[in-house]
Amino acid sequence: MNKTFDIDYPGTDGFKARLRGVALPYTGNLKPINSTLKALQQPPLSCQTVVFENDYVDQDYQNEFSAFYSKAFKSYPQRCVRLHFFSVKIPQKTKTGFGQYRKRYLGFIVIRPTDLQRMGRTILTPPITDPHTQFVHCQTVFTAHILGEEFRVKGMPFTQQDTQVGACAQASLWMLARYMSRRFGYREFLPAEINQLAKAHLAIGRPMPADRGLNSIQMLDALQGMGFSALSYSRTAVDDCSPHIARAFPVDPQTAPDAQRQQREVQRIAKLADITYRYIESGLPVILGTANHALVAIGHTYDPAKAVTVAIQRIPAFLVNNDNAGPYGEMPLFGPSPSHLSFLEVQSILAVVPPEVTLRGEEAEAMAAACIEKFLTRPWDNHQPKTYRDWITDNLRPDRPPACRTWNIGRSCAPPSSSRLTCVKTSKPDASTEQLASDCCGWIIPASFGSRKSARCRC
Repeated sequence: MNKTFDIDYPGTDGFKARLRGVALPYTGNLKPINSTLKALQQPPLSCQTVVFENDYVDQDYQNEFSAFYSKAFKSYPQRCVRLHFFSVKIPQKTKTGFGQYRKRYLGFIVIRPTDLQRMGRTILTPPITDPHTQFVHCQTVFTAHILGEEFRVKGMPFTQQDTQVGACAQASLWMLARYMSRRFGYREFLPAEINQLAKAHLAIGRPMPADRGLNSIQMLDALQGMGFSALSYSRTAVDDCSPHIARAFPVDPQTAPDAQRQQREVQRIAKLADITYRYIESGLPVILGTANHALVAIGHTYDPAKAVTVAIQRIPAFLVNNDNAGPYGEMPLFGPSPSHLSFLEVQSILAVVPPEVTLRGEEAEAMAAACIEKFLTRPWDNHQPKTYRDWITDNLRPDRPPACRTWNIGRSCAPPSSSRLTCVKTSKPDASTEQLASDCCGWIIPASFGSRKSARCRC
C-alpha cells in the first residue's frame, strides 16, 4: 500500500475542499467535527497546518468493519483518513522531516468512511484558555506516527457514536476504557467488543446493528467484562451520601411541601455533583446518564472568588466529552444552558476505579476527615493548651483576626529583650501618641516604646 500525505491550511479553500472530500457529504451529525475544528483554529491552540494522512489503517474502524460493514450489501472502504494538527505553518512541499515540528503537535482526528457519524478516534490537546479556572484531570499521553516520526499528545480520547455499531453509551464506554487502558496499563477494548460485553447477559436488542442504546445494567456488565470496578449512583438514592452537602443545601421543614420537594431535588443534584467532582479530582472519568443520553465527565471549571461553604459551590461547570457535541465541552451544574446539556438533567452516574481500589470515594473521604480531625485536636506544644487547629487558625488563616501572638517589632533584627508590651487594640490610632506596628496586624504599640530598637509585643 502506497500511503500519501497532503498538507493544507485551516480556513483556506483548499482545506475546505479536501475536508469536504473525506468528511462530507453524509447525513450524520456535523456538530462534533465543526465545533472541534473551530476550537482548533482559535486560541490557545491556534492550528495553522493540517496534515491529511490518506489510507490510514485504524484499529477501531477495522473492528467495526469486520463486525458490520464487511457484511453489508453496500461496499464500504476499509481505510480511513487521519488529520494531524500543528500550531505552526508547515510548507506544503514538505515530504520528510516532520519530527522537527513535534513540539507544535496538537493531536489528530480519524475520519471514518461511513454514512453516519464519521468522526472516529480523536486525541487532541485540551483548549485551556485559563489554567487557573479550567482543569482537565482525566488526560494522558498518546502517540501517533508520521513517516516513522513519533508525536506525543496529552488529552482525553473522544469518538462520535457509530450508530450502526453502537450508540452514545458505547461511545462513552469506549472513551473511558481507552483512557483507563493508557493511564493504568489495561488492555484496549474495541467498539464491537464493548457492544458484545454489554449485551452478553441482558440481550435487549440486537448486538449488530445497534438498534437501541444501553441501560445502566448493560453498561455495568460491559465495565465488569472489561475488568473495571464500577460504582453506580442514582440521584434518588444519594440522601445518605455527603452529609456536608446537606448542611450547605438544607431542606427547610417549615416551607410548603412543593418547596421542600424542590429543595430536596437541589440537594440531591448537589450531592451527585459532589460525588462526580470527587472522582474527577482523582483522575477518574465519570459517565453521566440523562434520560436518553450518556457522556463522560473529565474535568471542571473553577471560580476561586466565589464565597462558599462547600467546594462544589465553586464549580460552575463540568468539562465533558459529549459524542453528540464534541470533546472538552462545558456542562453547567446548577443552571440551564441553551447550547449545552445541564447537570440538572443527570439522573445517574457511573464512577470507574481500578480493581485495586476497594473503598468508595465518600468512604475514603470520611476516613481522611476523621484522621485530620484527630490530628487537629492534638496539642502542638506540651507547655501550652493550644492544639494544631489553634495554630493553623492563628498563622495560616489571613481572613481571620490574629489571636494571641508574640511579635518582634522595631527596626533591628537583634534578639528581643526581656521587656514585654501590652498591645492596645484600637480602630483609630493616634499617630501622635502611638506607633502602628505593621507586623501586629492593626494592634497599636504605645509610643513610649518607639525608641527601642527591638522589643517584644504580646497580643
